[in-house]
Amino acid sequence: NRIYKLYDIILELTENITKFNFRNKVGKDSSNGLIGPAWLMEGLISANRATSDSAFKKSAIKAYKQCHYDAQNMVWLFLDDNDNYVVDPTFNHQLWFATQAVKLDLKEGMRFVEHFLPKIKIDDGIIFHLTPLIIRFSKEGLKQKVRYYKYKKSLESKSVSYNAFNLLALCACYLHNPGSNVWSGHNFRKLQDVEFTEQMKNTLLQSDYGYKYNPQAPAYLLFGHLFNEKLAKEYEAMHASAFLDFITHEINNLDILLKIRNYEYIELLEPLD
Repeated sequence: NRIYKLYDIILELTENITKFNFRNKVGKDSSNGLIGPAWLMEGLISANRATSDSAFKKSAIKAYKQCHYDAQNMVWLFLDDNDNYVVDPTFNHQLWFATQAVKLDLKEGMRFVEHFLPKIKIDDGIIFHLTPLIIRFSKEGLKQKVRYYKYKKSLESKSVSYNAFNLLALCACYLHNPGSNVWSGHNFRKLQDVEFTEQMKNTLLQSDYGYKYNPQAPAYLLFGHLFNEKLAKEYEAMHASAFLDFITHEINNLDILLKIRNYEYIELLEPLD
């Protein structure tokens, strides 16, 4: 019922997309890189799945086509406020966008996952937040390499905080393409070595990008149930009191942003139904 109440608004917003305008903040692009379009696509794909109305899927594909796929580097470019196509260098943005492409059965989605998952930097089961996306020698590639070494230590807590976001995307890609060889690769097995320790919990409590911004439970429970049951059980035990009353966020069930993000529990519940 909620979807159909929003039906006309959603179609109106996506009928004649020429440029995304998701935010108005000085020094920031209005598109919010690739993550703005990715979240729009995700909502449209969910609406299509819930209603079987192809209009939503057509709108999602229309949103997808507003971004340019760089076949050489296997990444997507978005249109900035100067009408130039530029790369979004943030790995989790690219991965979330790729995940929506996977859900739309667009070959570029799994191409991204199969290209980058074996290459990305993973320490103790955590994906480094600023994984370089341009591998070949170029101005952009050099810039990303410099940024990687410059922030390698200072972004440890941010990497921990966003790991759940990345894992949830990879779970969705796996559920859509379980037969891909990438899931048996060495780097993906390294992801399965993650342990949810007290140290990680404390990092997530202290980080601005941790519990107060990125829900962790849907990702660690789903990833655990799919690949490492011990991890899921450890997570449940650490938050036993929260799950007892099914408070859908580990530390603050009143936060509006986190309530919105709690839709991620659907990704957990559907495959386990």
